Amino acid sequence: MDASKKRKNQQQVLAILSELRRKKGLAQAEVAQFFDVRRETVSEWENGRTYPQPEKRDSFIRYFLDMLDLKDQPNLFAEVWETVAVDIWEYRPLSKSEHKKLFSIEAAESVKSQPENSSYFWLGAAAVAIILLAGGWLLGRDDNTIDPLGIFDITSNTGNSYQPADTPLQLNSTVYTDRNFFFVEVPESLEGASYIITANGDKRQGSKEEDIFELKFNISRAAAVCIGYDRRFEVDERPNWLDAFMIQDGGATALKFSPPSGDFTTTLHIYCRDYPAGEVILGPNMTPEVEDVDNKTMYAVIIQ
Repeated sequence: MDASKKRKNQQQVLAILSELRRKKGLAQAEVAQFFDVRRETVSEWENGRTYPQPEKRDSFIRYFLDMLDLKDQPNLFAEVWETVAVDIWEYRPLSKSEHKKLFSIEAAESVKSQPENSSYFWLGAAAVAIILLAGGWLLGRDDNTIDPLGIFDITSNTGNSYQPADTPLQLNSTVYTDRNFFFVEVPESLEGASYIITANGDKRQGSKEEDIFELKFNISRAAAVCIGYDRRFEVDERPNWLDAFMIQDGGATALKFSPPSGDFTTTLHIYCRDYPAGEVILGPNMTPEVEDVDNKTMYAVIIQ
């Protein structure tokens, strides 16, 4: 298997981490606090850009059992542990004695009943996890179902068109509803994310003192909302509402887009913030301090 295909397969499996986290209503910042790492590190783990250190093995056991509440679901725990922690992160598999300590006697006996050489069991568990995940299901439609991210009720007080994208964020995705631009560079951490096609006609919003701009939308579950913001803005030209968002990798993580001609490329730095399910309100694109108003572009909105 070539490297790119292997990485894509790993990302499909790792997606279960963010889905389980969101199902429990946990933000990446909460997970980061549990592991005493940066929020960006959690994002990198979930996207496969980096792997957690071997010494965090015991912490991940507690995380899966307690924070993700898998202590009463030994089969699901086994699938996640083997497909993610063992197969991708190369953690040591759990022994039968560890299972006995972690789960009830009944659950431990269920694991113990597997053949001594349990490779076939784990292979089957991995296949089941991947198939269920690819189909958008997790152990059937019950209380463990992972709800897909829904973006709805998008409105702006200018009346310009904002639309949820029909396809995930990727190369050649549409940037604006009113301009013919396409993304030509998408960071791995944002590939496959949901996003809103914004209106570049609102790029001047905030340039006048009397401007009162709001972009509102609802999300169906907890998620990280990320803003792709034109890197040409100076610090004092950025709107106050963006202060609540954290720039990713010091600006190293960026989106880029161009017109079909490719005559120029615009770079957007990425700022992210965790939101619970419900309404999200974003503000204007700039402040009255902006001097070269026309040489700037409207922000992008990515949700993952």
